[in-house]
Amino acid sequence: MRRLQPPALYRLFGDKDGLLDAVAEHGFTAFLATKHIDPDPQDPIEDLRSGWDVAVEFGLANPALYTLMYSEPTRATSAAFKAGMEILMSRVRRLAAGGWLRVDEELATRPPVGRFRSWDRRPSWPGRT
Repeated sequence: MRRLQPPALYRLFGDKDGLLDAVAEHGFTAFLATKHIDPDPQDPIEDLRSGWDVAVEFGLANPALYTLMYSEPTRATSAAFKAGMEILMSRVRRLAAGGWLRVDEELATRPPVGRFRSWDRRPSWPGRT
């Protein structure tokens, strides 16, 4: 295994945040590659359930990466993150159109884990510190 020296890291990624962003983008891209996309599923509820199973399996197989991907500051500008969220939104829209959704679509599509503060990696929820 070839090691990169600090100057190369700064040249490639700018700073630590740039490196973390690149690792998170790689994670989102890998996660997106595991998703099965059916534009017209026979059972929208089962489609959402299977998508959730894929997310849980990816998180269990890659806990540190999954935490980084969904930690603060968010990586919501990631192209792969946006593509994954669009898949989730389409699944939720189908549920809403079928009358199965009981909450607002935006609430239903919030990331599936609590937000993590990057400095300590403990879950933090709105209104709690």
